Amino acid sequence: KKGNITTHFIDNYFKDMGSSKKGLTVDAIISLAVYDAMHTKKHEIVRYKESDPHNPWRHVGRWRVGRKED
Repeated sequence: KKGNITTHFIDNYFKDMGSSKKGLTVDAIISLAVYDAMHTKKHEIVRYKESDPHNPWRHVGRWRVGRKED
């Protein structure tokens, strides 16, 4: 043993153990993301006994910090 160091251990010994499962193409993932963004409900309202219209816990859904409401 000469102390040779390599970073190809997995390639050399486990090359055939790779996953044969194929994923979606990038175009398919982008298409699904656009479809999901366009076809989601804007707000799901949960009713509480409180009368504060600005209570953040009254509205649940796909909100994001800093996003302008439609």
